[in-house]
Amino acid sequence: MECEGEYPYSDRFNKLPVCASQCDKWWNACKEDYTCHKNWFTDPAWDGNGMNICPKDAVCKKYTEVYTSAADFCNTIWDGGYHVVPDTEPCMEFSFDPAKPTPNIPVARAAAEKKASVSEASGLKVYPASGLFALYAIFLLSIVSTLFYK
Repeated sequence: MECEGEYPYSDRFNKLPVCASQCDKWWNACKEDYTCHKNWFTDPAWDGNGMNICPKDAVCKKYTEVYTSAADFCNTIWDGGYHVVPDTEPCMEFSFDPAKPTPNIPVARAAAEKKASVSEASGLKVYPASGLFALYAIFLLSIVSTLFYK
């Protein structure tokens, strides 16, 4: 796993359940690196090319000085985009054997069904997921996996 943070995509996850073991791997890949902000979605400056840059008055610190734990890092770095859960719960994996079916599709499906049931209970009309949406979700997951595993 590599530590990367220069991908300012406008699409965001919101509390995407990430396996604790995956978070630990990400943390171990990054913890000796330096950062100038804790929340990479709200804190950074962006240059004209969309690159995440440190503001002029920022102080770079090791991740271990900014975050208290692997879970703090994963839950905070992308403004709550990820939420660390035990590996025994349905959770996304950043890396897996590409020769086998992705373990993330059932997790995404379960999350979508849960969100749909909450929406229906609140009286909102819920439309069935389209094949295009499913392909888009898989595309986003493939981007996430390529960002962290090279």
